Amino acid sequence: MRTTVTLEGFKELDAALADMTKAVAKQVMRRALAKAAEPMAELARGFAPVDDGHLKGSIIVSTKLAGGGAGKKAFGKVMSSGGTRGEAVAVARDANRGQSLVGLAGYGRRTR
Repeated sequence: MRTTVTLEGFKELDAALADMTKAVAKQVMRRALAKAAEPMAELARGFAPVDDGHLKGSIIVSTKLAGGGAGKKAFGKVMSSGGTRGEAVAVARDANRGQSLVGLAGYGRRTR
């Protein structure tokens, strides 16, 4: 099954956002995202099985990243222990993808 979607108005949106300060444009985009995502969340809540209601209640719309900070913490730990920026970026990426920080001990100051 193939679905085609046509979106219009992005040139106008881009122009309008360009006229705003970065902070205002970011807020506008966040509010628009939250408003547009709510019908999807309602649909998901409707399909959620109800044993004790926790799953249904946990489906929310948010513009904040969930669990934010795992990558930053991993990055900081590698950098503070003497690892290279490349190593820190790789570890941060893995942490943000939900992988464990096992192997983090392998990064650190090099002794000669």
